[in-house]
Amino acid sequence: MSKSGHSKLHIAMFPWVAYDHFIPFLHLSNKLAHKGHQISFFVPKGVQPKLENLNQYPNLIQFFPLHIPHVDGLPPGAETTSVVPMNQQKYLAFAVDQTRDQVEGILKVIKPDMVFYDFWFWIPDLACQLGILPIFYVVVSSMSMGLNTKALTKEMTVEEVMELPPGYPLSTVKLKPEEAAAMLFEAEDFGSGLSFRERIRTAVKGSAAIAFRTCSEIEEPFCDFVAEGFGKPVLLSGPCLPETNTQQLDEKWVSWLSQFEPG
Repeated sequence: MSKSGHSKLHIAMFPWVAYDHFIPFLHLSNKLAHKGHQISFFVPKGVQPKLENLNQYPNLIQFFPLHIPHVDGLPPGAETTSVVPMNQQKYLAFAVDQTRDQVEGILKVIKPDMVFYDFWFWIPDLACQLGILPIFYVVVSSMSMGLNTKALTKEMTVEEVMELPPGYPLSTVKLKPEEAAAMLFEAEDFGSGLSFRERIRTAVKGSAAIAFRTCSEIEEPFCDFVAEGFGKPVLLSGPCLPETNTQQLDEKWVSWLSQFEPG
């Protein structure tokens, strides 16, 4: 039991295979481990060595490497977006979808209380079958996520894409035509017969809650909009930034800062 009287949790993490997803998920893992919770972190096999130095609680955070199979259209040995061009990432998504049996086998053994995930639309069904709570964790802003409350099809015009979802909290937000045109890629196939936008909407639909890496003081109107748009409770983790070591300032900076009044 923790000092607050709450039981410790066992939480699985399964982010999209990009470093700008691995790292925020690991920052959250460190914060949760600091509170005594156990973390099981799913990563492609070759990624684990590159993340181990960011694991501040190796006694509580354990990596579970996944073998990413090769599929046609994917560069040999590709495991992350860092080596896969955007127009080929649908093959990477499809390849990771093929790890479902691996993930299921591990989850059956470790039996976590909940799983945090993002693009993996099949996680909610799998989690519910195993009695695990699925939480969709968003590493981008709630402002961006709010745009996903609107369905997107490849038949839509750029002008239609530019229209904000009804009730969007900030009417002064205006998408530029080139931004809207770029967003149309989200309506294209992104592996396993789903578009990029459909993957997100399906993954969110099956979740028990949506979690954001933010706080209400900064993004509350947009978090509320997402909660209402998807019909899901919203949880806020705060920025979850790692602690930095306090270092002595160079004398030139001490001298410069001393010119200012306190505060």
